[in-house]
Amino acid sequence: MMRKSWSEKQSSSLAGKWFTFKSRGYNLLMINATQAENKIILEYILEKEGDIEIVKASVPPNYEIPSVVEVFPQGEQMQHEITQRYPISFFPRMTKHPDSSVIEWGPFHPLLPEPVKFRLGLKDEVIESTCIETGYNYRGLEESCAGRKAEEVLEMLERTSAMNGFCMGLAFVHALEKMHGVDVPEKARWLRMFLMEMTYLHASLHSLSHTAQSLGLAACSARIFKLIGLYCEAAALISEHPQFSGVLEAGGLSRDITIETLYTVNAIIQEMEEDLKDIRDQWEGTPSIARRLKKNGIVDDRSARLMTGRAVRAAGISKDFRKDSVLPWSKLSYTIPQAAGSNCFARVMLMMEDALLSLELIDQIAEDMPHGDVKSPCRMDGSGEAIVREPEAYGTLALLVRQDEGRLQELKIRSAAALNFPFLPQCLEGTEIHDLPLVISTFELDLSSMEK
Repeated sequence: MMRKSWSEKQSSSLAGKWFTFKSRGYNLLMINATQAENKIILEYILEKEGDIEIVKASVPPNYEIPSVVEVFPQGEQMQHEITQRYPISFFPRMTKHPDSSVIEWGPFHPLLPEPVKFRLGLKDEVIESTCIETGYNYRGLEESCAGRKAEEVLEMLERTSAMNGFCMGLAFVHALEKMHGVDVPEKARWLRMFLMEMTYLHASLHSLSHTAQSLGLAACSARIFKLIGLYCEAAALISEHPQFSGVLEAGGLSRDITIETLYTVNAIIQEMEEDLKDIRDQWEGTPSIARRLKKNGIVDDRSARLMTGRAVRAAGISKDFRKDSVLPWSKLSYTIPQAAGSNCFARVMLMMEDALLSLELIDQIAEDMPHGDVKSPCRMDGSGEAIVREPEAYGTLALLVRQDEGRLQELKIRSAAALNFPFLPQCLEGTEIHDLPLVISTFELDLSSMEK
């Protein structure tokens, strides 16, 4: 079907609103889309230091409207998700058609943590252009959750991502608690914080494992695999699932975790510290490894400021994503690691430092754990709307939740991967083909949470 385009006046009006908010310091948090009465309603949700503003646009089906990426480049993947679900398109399109020799890499490869397909334009084994196709993991989670009760949605969210299932579930219950005015007991908030740090540690170890494999460091990969085994041994004392499925509930936790269990978990994972420091020093002190990491995956400062997670701090920008949360991290003593260079080396060193930081914080939380109840009585059968922003293993996670008489009316998820993914193609330009897996591993793309 032929697409129609918006008038120049309509296009300029919408773009003008984006530019106005950007000039005032707002950033794009997510784009939500719904369809009703032969109209597609777009909501551009913008955020600045906790203040939320929404720019709306009503578009007839089969229309083409301006792309937000000229103002907010991080919105590219958000628009892609909308075009997969609704009869609407955006211009200018970002797809590249390389004139140089073309090869395809993926969607399945031993060095790809998840399925993704790359179409690469090459010249003398150097990447000149990149087109990336995802969608292999797409399961329609947001639509599947509509009409369900909170407990059912929570169970689905916890199993969506191998690394961020607990983070997604926690953001969802935070939205429900905010919507219904639930006061979560202090001990439950501390236990949630403990489990979040365990999740961060797990994700950092897996990122280091992928990087070691991409560097061809078999001995280091084996050592990191043993550390992941230690994590799984410790996590099994809390839950049968390494993402702690079933522990979360609205109002707190489904069960208490004894202080003896926390001490045992802490004792097991603290065994990692010496190995992590040794691997860090080896990679940092071996010139061939350091050179290869430093020459690849360079992100320019402007892009880094629009990204999230380690990509931001690797550019020397101070950002503590834990402060986005309602959990009591402010009661702990810690310093957020930063790096310089905005390259693979900086991001990998932060993986090491962040894993060590999680060990430190887990130790603090176990020692300072308060006493008390772990669940407040609450009812989740009301109606309302909430937008929350919470940290996840790779940056910031945002959720829009709308509920009607205890049933989920609408769910919109924007993960850290969706925010960082649009910057990968430009980062790959100039990279030698054999270093492609290395750059991808340091971008830490949780495609399961992005594609849903």
